[in-house]
Amino acid sequence: MGNVGFMTEIEGDNAILELEHYLENSVRVEERSLLEVDFQKDNKNLSYKA
Repeated sequence: MGNVGFMTEIEGDNAILELEHYLENSVRVEERSLLEVDFQKDNKNLSYKA
């Protein structure tokens, strides 16, 4: 939770009300795929999510 698209449809004016719905499990949950790539470049470990 909290990565790609998490709660992006909530506007600031409704944040508290929507958060209450979220905490009560009164929200729609969408399963999504996430691609995560870990790699090394210039002797640095990097990670990319898409």
